[in-house]
Amino acid sequence: MATPTAQNRSLTGFFLNGINEGTIQLPEFQRDFVWRDSDQKELFESIINLHPVGSILLLEIDQVNPQFAWTGFQGVTIPDEAVFGYEGDGKIIPDYLVLDGQQRLTSMAHMLIGNTNNTWFLMINNLYDDWIDCGEPEGEDLENWLSSLSLASDFIKKGAYSVNPGRLFLGPVMKMPLKYASSETLATGRIRELRISKEEAAADDRALAVSRPLRADEFNQTAALKTSQAGFVDIVIRRLLRGIFESQLPSIEIPRGMDIDGICKVFTKINTTGVSLGAFDLCVAKLYPRNISLVSKFNVAIEGDAQTKAVDEKKKILLLASTAMHAGHNPKTATLPRIIDEGVFNGYWDEAVVNFGLACKFMTDELGVSLDAGDSKYLPYPTIIPPLSVLIGRSLKNEADVRVKQMVISKLRAWCASAPMGRRYSDGTDVKQVQDVQSIGRWLDSGSFAAEIPSWMESPNPVIIKELLLSSSQGKAFISLLNNARSQDWYSNEVVGRGAGRVSSDIHHIFPKAAMRELVRQSTGQGSDAVEGMLKREYFIDNVSNLTWIAQSTNRDYIRDRLPSEYIAELINHHAAGQTNAEGRRILLAKLEQHAIDDSALTALEEDDYFEFIRIRSVLLANKYMDAFACRNINLDSLDGEEE
Repeated sequence: MATPTAQNRSLTGFFLNGINEGTIQLPEFQRDFVWRDSDQKELFESIINLHPVGSILLLEIDQVNPQFAWTGFQGVTIPDEAVFGYEGDGKIIPDYLVLDGQQRLTSMAHMLIGNTNNTWFLMINNLYDDWIDCGEPEGEDLENWLSSLSLASDFIKKGAYSVNPGRLFLGPVMKMPLKYASSETLATGRIRELRISKEEAAADDRALAVSRPLRADEFNQTAALKTSQAGFVDIVIRRLLRGIFESQLPSIEIPRGMDIDGICKVFTKINTTGVSLGAFDLCVAKLYPRNISLVSKFNVAIEGDAQTKAVDEKKKILLLASTAMHAGHNPKTATLPRIIDEGVFNGYWDEAVVNFGLACKFMTDELGVSLDAGDSKYLPYPTIIPPLSVLIGRSLKNEADVRVKQMVISKLRAWCASAPMGRRYSDGTDVKQVQDVQSIGRWLDSGSFAAEIPSWMESPNPVIIKELLLSSSQGKAFISLLNNARSQDWYSNEVVGRGAGRVSSDIHHIFPKAAMRELVRQSTGQGSDAVEGMLKREYFIDNVSNLTWIAQSTNRDYIRDRLPSEYIAELINHHAAGQTNAEGRRILLAKLEQHAIDDSALTALEEDDYFEFIRIRSVLLANKYMDAFACRNINLDSLDGEEE
């Protein structure tokens, strides 16, 4: 049985050379480089001082049948032959892939090899000034001075990338590109070059002191400075950099004979980031030896459909879950790496991708979740997409009978709308996904809306809309309802909301927070903190009954954080357009009814009666939701917060 081995490896001779030549790379599933500049500088200081910086986990790569796809270190240019997709002669297959240590090795590569964006510098002139201020220490005092330096904060700086940074190095500031320290031979040569440059400049100054006696003191002083700097560079800087060349990093090396499951377990246990491999990463690892690049396939899928991208670009799990469900498997995340093998992927991936896109489009077109706006922020349950994709593929995509097709759409819409009201996917998600494919599938096959409808869809659930926040699944469902209604703006005739065919809109507080803050402050005499607490805990000022879609221009130019009584009067006057206020109010009310605001709710707005408005509109929203989506599982008796 293959077992890991441990040994020390040279930072420059093994790791940096390997990274530069492409013989040490990263597996395709590794995360991005995320370390901050401060992290990188502190690591460099630790290496300079030969402090422990942790071990590196390496995987030996089978040169005939590589276990994984690979990618280079971010920002480091490697030979074309070492790039994973290279197809020509002389292809370089890495000897090792780094499973743990990516952040540390990328940091050192950026500093000591260089990258395409920046150059790191050692500020030699600043070091020299500090050395002089400390009395030009030598011997043991020099060692103590070096160990006391705060290199990370004071003497290492990052600058813009330069093709030829040598002028900064040989100039007065002596900014040494750290890539000169990528090998001892290179560093020795560059230090010698700087020392000779300083010695020659000192000789020139001494000659000037002789030829220009009136300025002899000035030239002799600069000659002495440059001579001192030459000695400092030759002795002190050479000593300072010694830690880099002597640095040995402990490495744990996994031999190429270990199977993928074992490799993934080792990675999960040893990875110092504390982040275990996710299901997507493990599927990438499992499918690669079968000549399936899941990363490429996934990228093609999300770039080919903007709504699919909006739903799964970040999670990278729902397309896999959909694939598993198309193959008849439970989509539990933890089991996906075992389920998604070559047969399942090749047999169902393409179909799942197509149906997933149709499911996303369905949620946008039929429930108003606005995935076409580029994100899924108003999608109540992203986890409904995999079972929906299966059901669309089975019962809707190829249905030719218009009557049957419309019935299927109505049932799917009712199911998707009922799910957040019944908190269907708040727990036990994978089991319910499987159950819904079965039970909703039977319902779709039935001849009527009432026959075979799942019982949970008709079981009333408490929905306290007056306390419901937009961040909740139910809150997202109600704001999507208003988006789906394609309501008109309160001022103009433009369609408001989010997504295609709608003017740029805001989710507007009907009773604006700023206006309510001032109203509550005046009525209670409380301070700002107390008022904020009241707005949050007593008024539930952000509840969805106090929200709707308004054109950004209307929000900015007419509402302007004023109480409803003020801006409603202006809107009525605008719509009256020279006619009576009663006519203006009638026109405005026709618009407001599209937003689930009736005559009694409008009266509450005109009177600035917040609690009455919220009470009325909660009922109107619930009824509008139930009517629009044929949803039956809202308990209307619970809207005031008390269940019967």
